[in-house]
This record gives sequence, C-alpha cells and structure tokens, in this order.
Amino acid sequence: MAFAIDILSTISSDFSQIVELDLVNVTVRLKFNTRDESWFMSLETENTSIKDIRLSINFPLLKQHKAIMYDIPGDFFVIKINESAIDNLTYANLGNDYQLLYLTEEEVTAWYSANNII
Repeated sequence: MAFAIDILSTISSDFSQIVELDLVNVTVRLKFNTRDESWFMSLETENTSIKDIRLSINFPLLKQHKAIMYDIPGDFFVIKINESAIDNLTYANLGNDYQLLYLTEEEVTAWYSANNII
C-alpha cells in the first residue's frame, strides 16, 4: 500500500525524517531551492545514498537511479490531491495540493501497466 511521506514545510524549507519503507530505514531529506523554485529530495539508507532528485509530478523519481538505490525496491511519486490546484509544485503546495508517496514494487509495476509504460 502506498505510503505518504509527511511534509514538514511549515517548520522549514529543508527538513529530514527517517521512514521505514519495505523494511528498509530511509532518511528522506526534502529541501526547497528558492533560486530554482523547486523541491529536491535526497535519500540515504545504510548502504546507499543519492542527493538532490528534483521532484516532478506523476513521474517515478527513482526510475533512473535504481542502480544506485538498489536497496529501495519501490519508487517515489508526487501526485496531485487537489484537482483545482495549479499544475506545478511550489513551496506552499507540497503537502497541501500535492502529496509525496512511496509505492511498493508491485504498485509501481501496476502504475507502469496502467499508464502503458514498459
């Protein structure tokens, strides 16, 4: 089942939290770059790490990084949860109009199938 990552942007534009995803403890760091006006995610496990993945809507964020982040079997997606929201991420709308989700490997496979992606 998809797991929603808590967005703590009311506290800071740069924050970290440790979450358990598929039995792996993952440090998820989210930061907002004011120059780019974009959110970035960094991930760290006991064995692997990757920095500054730009958050994109409806796109598997780890897809091109699976060789590096081999111990996280699923993937992260940003989805719109408020249909009347603007069509891009801002500092204020992540966690309100958009949600960062972790999908298991099976859910990612189903997403690819539903979107006709091989």
